[in-house]
Amino acid sequence: MSKHKRVAQIATGTGIAQASGGGTAIVNIGFTAEQLQEALTAAGAAQQAVLENLSARFHTTQEAVSGFFRILNESDVPVDLLPQKLIEIAQRHRELLKRLSALEQDNPEVKALIEKARATLVLASTGQEYEQADRLLEKAEEIEMRAAEHATEFAREIQEAAQTRRRRAGAARAERGELSMARLDYMTGAHHFMTASEVVGKDQFDLWLHYRSKSAFAVQQHGDEKGDNAALSKAISSYRDTVSQIVRTAHPLNWAAMQNNLGNALKLLGERESGTELLEKAVAAYRE
Repeated sequence: MSKHKRVAQIATGTGIAQASGGGTAIVNIGFTAEQLQEALTAAGAAQQAVLENLSARFHTTQEAVSGFFRILNESDVPVDLLPQKLIEIAQRHRELLKRLSALEQDNPEVKALIEKARATLVLASTGQEYEQADRLLEKAEEIEMRAAEHATEFAREIQEAAQTRRRRAGAARAERGELSMARLDYMTGAHHFMTASEVVGKDQFDLWLHYRSKSAFAVQQHGDEKGDNAALSKAISSYRDTVSQIVRTAHPLNWAAMQNNLGNALKLLGERESGTELLEKAVAAYRE
């Protein structure tokens, strides 16, 4: 048997039970299928006696059981399935009421609508009352959706405000970098520019790339002017790392510019070292 197949299980006793695996446990409700069929079409005292009996067994109102009968009549349920389907309807009705009671709500209007829908279902005996409960829940849904849309818009505004703050903070940090560069303190400037790129983040891509490029160039300038090959190697690594984070198809000009910067750094270091390996890599970078 497939593990996903829902099965009906038979149990003795009265009331409603939940079968293992999520199936419906069919309980002896004291009426045969034929007796239920008669009760569905009966009128007056005969049907009233059955409604009272089932109301007690299901721990629900007589109006609700009358509504169950209406559903069975309208659904053309085969006679032999009447007991099973009656149990299913009653069980789902009880579980629905329980879930409605447990719904967490912080909106008084929505809470009132849900409580009214639940109260309507407790005594629902007609299709109009079920439809009324549905309309109440629909209205509650609409209110929550509007609130969700407002919350989404508010979150967007908050995100934009945060981006603005990060952009301003990044600009201030970049100015510290420019101040260091003016003092020929290239490595400190490089640190400030890299920090500025981290502050603005990749969601502000152009600024993020601009600051990373300035950081790598500051390290390159230090290596060039101070004869520091280790600094040039560091600049090359920084350019390569930045290139690897640029989607070439999305930002072809930015990718090409950074690739050109990489070629420049490779050329500077290659001119200082024996052999042509780095110069060949510089040529390859330019060609890219």
